[in-house]
Amino acid sequence: MWFSRKNQGGLSKSERLAKENAALYRSERAIAAFERGQLPEYVEARARKQVQHELPWTSNLSVAEWALLARYGLRPLGQVMGATVYHQAEWKMVLGRQNRYAGGWNTGFNGMYVNLYSGSCFLNELEQGMYEARWLALQRLRAEAALLGAHAVVGVKVKLVPGTVDSSLEMTAMGTAITLDLPSVDEPLLCTVSAQDFVRLVHAGSIPVGLALGVGIYYQVSQWNDVWQSGSYSNQEMYSYTDAVYQARHRAVQEMRRHAAESGGNGVLAHETGLRVEEVEVEYGEGDIRLNHVVEFFAMGTAISHRKTHLDERPQSVVSLNT
Repeated sequence: MWFSRKNQGGLSKSERLAKENAALYRSERAIAAFERGQLPEYVEARARKQVQHELPWTSNLSVAEWALLARYGLRPLGQVMGATVYHQAEWKMVLGRQNRYAGGWNTGFNGMYVNLYSGSCFLNELEQGMYEARWLALQRLRAEAALLGAHAVVGVKVKLVPGTVDSSLEMTAMGTAITLDLPSVDEPLLCTVSAQDFVRLVHAGSIPVGLALGVGIYYQVSQWNDVWQSGSYSNQEMYSYTDAVYQARHRAVQEMRRHAAESGGNGVLAHETGLRVEEVEVEYGEGDIRLNHVVEFFAMGTAISHRKTHLDERPQSVVSLNT
């Protein structure tokens, strides 16, 4: 009969509806878990199978790293991930709210709030949003590692890409969970260093104490001299633009050092930095169109405590010579 005909997927209408309802129920359960600060049930079920050795473990370890881990009693448990799709407030509205709170003179062009009084400034609300998005991804990474009984997660990498929805970000954090010949811990340690470097650090007397990260988002307002420079026929540095990059970088590294000190570290292995610049065309008046910039700088590394130095020293950034 016509009403029992299968669709192209090989399912009848009732089977397709049952499959859609099951997917909807699973999605609702997963959303409820995220709202409680937990991982979805299917993630926990997969972790239990890994712990019971019903599934093979995976990792991004090299052969040399695997051999070194086995030599020193470290065992990989599996690759773990944390992710979030995060809606970020529209930067123009953030700037407008900051202007009102600061009591500056606000004027609107093309629906855009511009503070002509204070000019360039940090976008504090956007910075907090970036911290929260990274915190969500890293906490879920840590939670998945804890389900496997991990002591640490090595080789942590955070990836940020624009989302498929306007003003959204897709943040993912990945790494390899490992266990040591030690008693269990409440929270696995997260670090950006590789498994091989993790062993080297410990044997050198430097103990990884966690991740340190910093974000700086700076809104640069172009002045008339910037407009003249950008239209010049001569080679020359755009000092205002250079200053914006330095401002964002200084803020990010300063916050990364503060996080390192709060976690008990006196040094940072800064393995990951990133710079994004967005050009913004703003019309200030008739014939007065300028290119402003939103500059974002991100820094993340492993905070270490080296007992051969004084703990009250200011954390210093160190770039790995192996990369």
